Amino acid sequence: MYASTRIQQHIARWTPDRYDTAMIEFALQWQYFGGGDAAEIFETFGLPERHYFQRLLGWMSADGVPGVDDDARCRITEVCHRRLAA
Repeated sequence: MYASTRIQQHIARWTPDRYDTAMIEFALQWQYFGGGDAAEIFETFGLPERHYFQRLLGWMSADGVPGVDDDARCRITEVCHRRLAA
C-alpha cells in the first residue's frame, strides 16, 4: 500500500477531537477575513501559522469535514493556500 493511500484512508476515518474542532471553528469564523491573525493563532492553538494552515489544508482536502459545507471548505482552502504562499 502506498503512503498516500494510507494517509487518505486515515483522513477518511478521521474524527475531530475538541482541539481539532476548535481549530475548525476558528477557521469558519475567520474564513471571510483572511484566516485570522498569526499571533492569535499561536496564542489560541500554540502553533505557528504555517503549521496551523498546513493542518487545516489537510483536513479541507478530505471529504466530509464535520460542520463544514462545500462552500466554506473552498473558502478555507483558498485562505490556506494564500497564507502558505506568503
